[in-house]
Amino acid sequence: MGLASRSTVLLLLSWVSLCISADQLSPAKPLTFPDGKLISNNGVFALGFFSPTNSSTPRFYIGIWYNNDPERTVVWVANRDSPIVTPSSATLAVTNRSDLVLSDTQGRIYWTTTNNITTTGRTAAAMLDDKGNLVLRSSQGATLWQSFDHPTDTILPGMPVWVNYRTRFTQSQLVSWRSPEDPSAGNFSLGADASSGIQYVLKDGPRLLWRSGAWNGEMVLDYTPNNASTVIIMSIVTNGDDISLMFSVSDGSPSMYVRVASMGRYEFTVWNRTAAAWAVLEAHPGAGCDRYAACGPFGYCDATEASPACKCLDGFGASPSGGCTRREPLQCGGGDYFATLPGVKTPAMPVFVRNRSFDGCTAECRGNCSCTAYAYTNLSTAISGGHMSRCLLWFG
Repeated sequence: MGLASRSTVLLLLSWVSLCISADQLSPAKPLTFPDGKLISNNGVFALGFFSPTNSSTPRFYIGIWYNNDPERTVVWVANRDSPIVTPSSATLAVTNRSDLVLSDTQGRIYWTTTNNITTTGRTAAAMLDDKGNLVLRSSQGATLWQSFDHPTDTILPGMPVWVNYRTRFTQSQLVSWRSPEDPSAGNFSLGADASSGIQYVLKDGPRLLWRSGAWNGEMVLDYTPNNASTVIIMSIVTNGDDISLMFSVSDGSPSMYVRVASMGRYEFTVWNRTAAAWAVLEAHPGAGCDRYAACGPFGYCDATEASPACKCLDGFGASPSGGCTRREPLQCGGGDYFATLPGVKTPAMPVFVRNRSFDGCTAECRGNCSCTAYAYTNLSTAISGGHMSRCLLWFG
């Protein structure tokens, strides 16, 4: 009994200390316009009111940005599609229903979180953590809501992009700003491929611009700016039927983020400490073979040569309308065969068949005259109950 009472006292003291810190919001401590601000404990991130640079009309938003960046690089926006136009009475507050609400004294609600938990007595608090994640927690420490589950146009280290492996439901995706001065949802998006759950894709509306290629485990990049090595790890994270891509960086690394820019590029950006400026480390789609379907139907882009060139697959010839066409029609069961194509990025939108061996995958395609291609891989990371096989089929 004595130990239990002592633990309770320590928990209550810790909660009180959190409520008065600079990275916390509580019902008794709302964020008010214009100077209300939260700063993460490590000083890297800030949350507060902002208006985009060069905005022609006064529009204000709640956002998270890099605290020491003079250009104020914004990485998350709460009310991106509902700007505050009369900001003098705007407030971001934690309610006694354990929600975050951005509103004004006229009763307008610009943005709110929603959960089904109504707390009694001691209420929730929101904290901006050292990763740039705004987390709403109950007084018992349970996470009620977090901004990492609701990205806008930017991925930070430790932020997963999820897709449900069984239902193919894309739980989170990045959507570009409409312009550098307008954070409302633009035309470009980046998210996990809901048709197969094995890659992430960049789109302009419904049109596919670029895709990553199939996930097959973990990728490690060694970036060495100014003779200071930084290790970037791209990895697959699983949680039941959910699968996500997430990147992390080694200790002491400069700040970095992934963004879908308003002009339609996927950009991997890192802070150059010497130049005191952001530098784009990698961007897609790039020149040459990077753009999806650059060579048309049944064509492929050969990136092994000095100058990337479009070529036709074996058995196909150039088509006057673009791409390639079959030299001879298929004769199912009449001597047609599959050609092996090593070292290629697979086409998008395959049909995924679970629990097939390589031989079973081959038989699945060869037994169907409409199946024009297949691929097989094993993931090095266990997926959804240990099913690691990837049998991918293409039709038409």
